[in-house]
Amino acid sequence: MSEQDSGNDHAVERLIAERATALQGVMVISRDRNCYIEIFHVRSDACVWTVRRWKKVLFFKKLVSSDWFINEQQALTYAAAMKKEFFRQHKEREAAERQYHARAI
Repeated sequence: MSEQDSGNDHAVERLIAERATALQGVMVISRDRNCYIEIFHVRSDACVWTVRRWKKVLFFKKLVSSDWFINEQQALTYAAAMKKEFFRQHKEREAAERQYHARAI
């Protein structure tokens, strides 16, 4: 493949990405492998805000939950609480595992 073809492919990908972002807004709240949280909003429908939580497995994302809200503030509050709860539980699990392994030694 020539450099010109490669450049055209990148231009097409950029155009598709620009078109997609013009139609919808995605705000990423957490990028953790086990807790990937994003707020999804279709600009043409002003009253729908969706909070999605994904779990990344290898090259794929598995949808764990999807919750719908009527405004951005509700969605942001819920997403922040979801992130905080996940990391609290994650820390508790790690502490329990360390305690278990410490007793085993």
